[in-house]
Amino acid sequence: MTFSVTHIGGWMEQPGDVSGFGDLLDELDGATVEHGDVAVGHESGWTLTVLARGRVVWENVEEGSAPKHLDGLSRAETLELMALVADGDEAAVEAYPWASGYGT
Repeated sequence: MTFSVTHIGGWMEQPGDVSGFGDLLDELDGATVEHGDVAVGHESGWTLTVLARGRVVWENVEEGSAPKHLDGLSRAETLELMALVADGDEAAVEAYPWASGYGT
C-alpha cells in the first residue's frame, strides 16, 4: 500500500518512508490563513489532516465518511497517527478517542 503527503503549500508527493513526517509537521510553523495544514493520505482514501492550531481531522472523502477530529495531541502522538495512516492501519487510528465532525 502506498501513501502520499500534502505539504503546507498544497503540493503532494509519495515519499518512500515516514522519516520526513517531522519535517512535514515543522512546515506548520509557517502556516498562513490560506495554507494552514498538512496531510497524510493512504491509497485507501483515508486522510489525516493536521492543522496549524493543533487539531487533526480523520476522514475518507472518497467514501463520504463523516469526519472526526482530535485536539491537544502531543507532537509524538501526531507523528504516531501519521505513521499509522501511512501503514494503512485504519483500526489503530479508529481506536483513538475521536469527536464527531470538524470541530469549531
